[in-house]
Amino acid sequence: DFNPSAPGANKPGGNDQAVAGDDDEDAKQARVEERRVQMQNKQAKKDLLGKFASENHIKGNAVQRAMERFNEIDKDHSGEMDFNEFCDVMEVEPTGEYEKLFRLFDHDASGKIDVKEFMMGLNNFSGTDKASKIDFAFSLFDDDNNGFITMDELIHILKANHMASDDKQVLKKANTIMRQAD
Repeated sequence: DFNPSAPGANKPGGNDQAVAGDDDEDAKQARVEERRVQMQNKQAKKDLLGKFASENHIKGNAVQRAMERFNEIDKDHSGEMDFNEFCDVMEVEPTGEYEKLFRLFDHDASGKIDVKEFMMGLNNFSGTDKASKIDFAFSLFDDDNNGFITMDELIHILKANHMASDDKQVLKKANTIMRQAD
């Protein structure tokens, strides 16, 4: 229905511009809300990983041993694990709190998580020195074992460490790092 008293109604495209402005504002609000949720999830992961590491005495090479256990059970080489495998690999009982931690890493609600992303997060709480953490990360992501981190491998590392909130930011950071490394 046409409303002649609506702002801009007598101007060509007036209503369209008002609606477009509303759409822009809605999109902006949606992005702000999405970013807020991402930040909450990031903090929740950090909190639960820290608690998990503390309660389960994740120290030294415990993360490396967990990765080795995962490699033994990952028969299809998917790089993913479900909740039961997660409990087996981490040698914990399947509690609600651990399931909550697991779900924070299950981005697509598939019931599976990327093991590298989880191990990388857990490695940050292992209490090992920085050089050991870097060595572990390198071994985890140097997929072709060529002694170098490729752009794709770097992007995977950045995503696993939550170094950026979206693909565009990840790519920008990866490009910056690669330029500095050259």
